[in-house]
Amino acid sequence: MTAHRASEISLARNTGTVSSIQPPIFGRHALGAAGIGADHSFFDLGGDSLSATRVVARINDRWGTGLGVRDVFDAPTVAALAARIEEPSPDDARPRLGQIELPEKIPLAPAQAHIDRTATAPALYSIPCTIRVRGRFDRAAFEQAVGDVLERHRALRTIYPDGPAGPYQHLLDVADAFPDLTPTPREDAAVIDAVLADPFDVRAQPPLRIRVFEHGRNEHLIACVFHHISVDGWSFATLAGDLTLAYAARASGTAPQWPARAVEYADYTVWRHAVLGDEHDPASSASTQIDFWETELAGLRGDLHLPCDRPRPTRWSYRAARLAFSLDPTVHTALLASAHIHHATLFTTLRAAVSILLARVSGHTDIAIGAPIAGRGHPHLDHVVGMFVNTVVLRTRVTPNMTFHEVVAAARECELRAFAHTELQFERLVEILDPPRSPSLHPFFQVALSLENFTAAEVDIDGANIEITPRPLDVAKCDLHFYFTERRDDTGAPGGIDAEILYSTELFDESTITNFVKGLRDVLARAHRGTRTSLSQTDRRGY
Repeated sequence: MTAHRASEISLARNTGTVSSIQPPIFGRHALGAAGIGADHSFFDLGGDSLSATRVVARINDRWGTGLGVRDVFDAPTVAALAARIEEPSPDDARPRLGQIELPEKIPLAPAQAHIDRTATAPALYSIPCTIRVRGRFDRAAFEQAVGDVLERHRALRTIYPDGPAGPYQHLLDVADAFPDLTPTPREDAAVIDAVLADPFDVRAQPPLRIRVFEHGRNEHLIACVFHHISVDGWSFATLAGDLTLAYAARASGTAPQWPARAVEYADYTVWRHAVLGDEHDPASSASTQIDFWETELAGLRGDLHLPCDRPRPTRWSYRAARLAFSLDPTVHTALLASAHIHHATLFTTLRAAVSILLARVSGHTDIAIGAPIAGRGHPHLDHVVGMFVNTVVLRTRVTPNMTFHEVVAAARECELRAFAHTELQFERLVEILDPPRSPSLHPFFQVALSLENFTAAEVDIDGANIEITPRPLDVAKCDLHFYFTERRDDTGAPGGIDAEILYSTELFDESTITNFVKGLRDVLARAHRGTRTSLSQTDRRGY
């Protein structure tokens, strides 16, 4: 540890205020709180495991430490955490983001390496959305704004050709990646759906497609599709914000004023490879992660044996449908209260509820759920557009007569273990551990769960109402995928949870999925009443 860093940390402990540490440990970046003293508990201030990851990322960036989320749980006050920062860390020599020289050809990032770059059918890696413009549409301003966004976010104008040493990232000029924005003089739902579902071959095609449909002078619909190799779900909020900012600026006759960005996706790529190190080096991060997951997933059965309406096919077709439902504000509030008790998140309590449901309908107590994670373990990456996502397997034992709170506690412990070992890509882990699987059985888990962080966005600009709406394709990559989206009212109070289940139509009828929803509601009702899960109280239909 440098003398400068040690003096900063000692000052923080002795003065008793977070303001002595820049950036603040528990300050606005994580909680939005001010006037925090050295003995305030992170969790009493409203912190949870999600905001703890932001705290840890900023501490590690500021002081070059290797703290994990569990350190915040074990040392939740400023004084206690400052003491941990002062302890010598083996991660002091960890590669620093943005300080590694870039090679002439940038390889694919680990998160990109297992994505099919060809035009798959169905379009497994397309991320579509639509932009509805009602009112005056300034076409010239929109074209300029698209150019501004392409200039700013290099991932949108990167292709991924093959080279002698393997596939690599090739950056195009804006003009070479610019889409044809000539309006189509009608709005045809079938044509729009075809545009959204058309796949990419990103070995030669830019990973962005845009078509403008004109339905009268004051009604336009813009269909946008991104390839997952260049954009993830987290990127959506950044792209939506930057596009509307650029459009507003161009419509008023000025250029957009962007905040400075410290790194590009290429910097992340070489940094991530350096952080992982050589899998064959026992001291490397990759080797440590492999050892952890080999133990964590040992003995996990290959098939959860959900009650299906048809036998599992010999090969997976990805055919899917969705069933939407919602949870009311009372349930939303109860889930947040349970999360607060356990210093956990809404994601944790939702996963606990789904785990109980799966234990009921399958008859098994060893429940594994796959969860996409943002993969942006550094504050400089928060507003970089690119593919960072990884999948983590969360394994929780749900035994008969456990209370809901006991399942939440077990789920939180599982997440603390797993989220400390998310650097090795899931697909690479499958290659290494080589679990039993078949062409129609997803390895390690058949059910996934996501808490969505971007919903429809609406803004008024220069006489136009602009609404940006995600339009996900119905593609089933596993048996079931639960999606949850939190709603808040104008005061920030819980407003309910929108949800849907994406399910394989090769396995399930809608009536079975409807029964699963009934079963989930029953689990949540019992949790709200404080009764035990009592797996034996329901049959395998889920209700």
